[in-house]
Amino acid sequence: MNFKELYRRKVVSVEEALQEIKSGQELVCGLVACEPVTLLRHLHTIRDRVEDVSVVTALLMNEYDFFINTEMQGHFLMNSWFYTGGARKAHPQGTVSYIRWNFIVVLPVGQLIASPMFSWAVPRPWINMVSCPYP
Repeated sequence: MNFKELYRRKVVSVEEALQEIKSGQELVCGLVACEPVTLLRHLHTIRDRVEDVSVVTALLMNEYDFFINTEMQGHFLMNSWFYTGGARKAHPQGTVSYIRWNFIVVLPVGQLIASPMFSWAVPRPWINMVSCPYP
């Protein structure tokens, strides 16, 4: 099978992707130009069926309802290692939390087991390590 066919088989609509998100999961998103705008714009629509969904990201270029809207507290928590304007505004309402970026503790990508459930980042050939949650 060629790469184009494999890619086509994996592409899903935003609605299908949102159906896969469950309570207690962690979504890891790409940064800046790799930010999954369409997904993040619609994330708040599943609020009524999820709780404690962690969205790990940084340098968001847009403000999204899932962290700007105070009614999202308890449903979504944006964990970010760099606060942009929207994150700074939302932090006092409890929908955004700062996480420390730890460059010392790393694992090869192949050793990740269960977390994160989703990764919306665009892979680059020179990236072969990811940060591990700090104990």
